[in-house]
Amino acid sequence: MQRSQQISLNSVRIFALVAETQSVKHAAQRLGVTAGAVSRQIRNLEQTMGVSLFVRSNNAVSLTPTGETFFRHIQTALHS
Repeated sequence: MQRSQQISLNSVRIFALVAETQSVKHAAQRLGVTAGAVSRQIRNLEQTMGVSLFVRSNNAVSLTPTGETFFRHIQTALHS
């Protein structure tokens, strides 16, 4: 039997910050880490969930419809 991957709470928090700032760079600056570290966390979260959460362009990110739904669901939990 294969063990399912668990979603990291840290990745969820990073996802929420990127969603709020709409920028990997700004989220990284607020966290005091590199943009690459933030991108890796987001990529790992997307792979674990099996969905795309962001649409990426040159210097910006925006939520996919799935990302918007996920963001709405986690906001209450993260801010309580």
